Amino acid sequence: MLVILATPGIVHLARALGLIDTPGTRKVHSRSVPRLGGIPIAIATLALVIVVLALDNRIAQSFREVQRELAALLGASILILLMGVVDDICDWIQERQTK
Repeated sequence: MLVILATPGIVHLARALGLIDTPGTRKVHSRSVPRLGGIPIAIATLALVIVVLALDNRIAQSFREVQRELAALLGASILILLMGVVDDICDWIQERQTK
């Protein structure tokens, strides 16, 4: 649900900043699409983990038992997200310079 709520804001931001990916020979999309699509997914995932950790039930207890591994997984996920955002921005800059 959070992804559905966060996506329009990220789409609006990407369009306002001109972060749009255009179709090309190496692209799978046939029309222009906003970049930064991983951000809403990351927000929803992080929010879900935080909510689960705040609960007082077996699932939360299981999460707390593997807290170290969970922190490593979330850290790696955030790193991958940042690499994707940097890649989107670098591609966008390169496309603007070749026009």
